[in-house]
Amino acid sequence: MHSQETIPICELRLSPARLEALLNKLDAEASTSTDESKRQFERVAHRARITVTAIFGGRSPDIVMSCVLRNLSRNGVAFVAGMVVAPGTRLIVEIPAGNNIGSLKRSAVVRRCRLVSGRIHEIGAEIIPGDDGDEH
Repeated sequence: MHSQETIPICELRLSPARLEALLNKLDAEASTSTDESKRQFERVAHRARITVTAIFGGRSPDIVMSCVLRNLSRNGVAFVAGMVVAPGTRLIVEIPAGNNIGSLKRSAVVRRCRLVSGRIHEIGAEIIPGDDGDEH
């Protein structure tokens, strides 16, 4: 672990009903997208609360965010967050493994970030192969 300053968790601050409606809207938009055929790996829809840490390498404090996973693929994740995260930003993504056995932790790099509603952004990140996110 590093001694870099970390800003506490940034929450989505949406009611469960509003969050569900937003995720359903995003899923509907994705099902009509023509970009799907361009993807190298199939995406699997999966909704879960995840923890994402944006790593800034000393330029500013790291930020820990409570996010909601939308989908994953062999080489990437998509999630919604309560703030903008610029493409190129390094992330540590922690996905609960279930059955109280901990979480899967992987390093990733933001490839896209788009505003979807209010201050809620959809973020797509590419998993960094071979990097389990423990050293940053």
